Amino acid sequence: MAKVLIIDDDRDLTKSLSAALRGNNFEVAEAHNRDEGLEKLLNEKPDLLVLDAMLERETDGFDIFYKLRNPSKTSAYNELSGIPIIMMSSINQKLHSSFTSREGNALPPGINEFLEKPVKLDRFLDTVQEFV
Repeated sequence: MAKVLIIDDDRDLTKSLSAALRGNNFEVAEAHNRDEGLEKLLNEKPDLLVLDAMLERETDGFDIFYKLRNPSKTSAYNELSGIPIIMMSSINQKLHSSFTSREGNALPPGINEFLEKPVKLDRFLDTVQEFV
């Protein structure tokens, strides 16, 4: 059974996504802020990370992403550097930026997919299935 870690400060969304994943035979772990997320990454060793771009601070999601994709030689995150990352956010609405899905080619290198909030459940589940 594949394990998915969801790091998002929106507890209602996290609860809904977790229920949908469990209903599709995934094991799910949740975290709601940067520090909890970093701890659960090390303890849970998930097969896939679903990551909100902006947590308590606007850069928290990107900080987690950077730690995973650019670990130092002695970093505890080295063994997780290849984990697939699905980033989701309403960042486009808040910052008027241009993050898009893979097809739009506007993702930072290392993010496997970007989903715009509000997340469509069918698209979310299809994307998770693709990467585990």
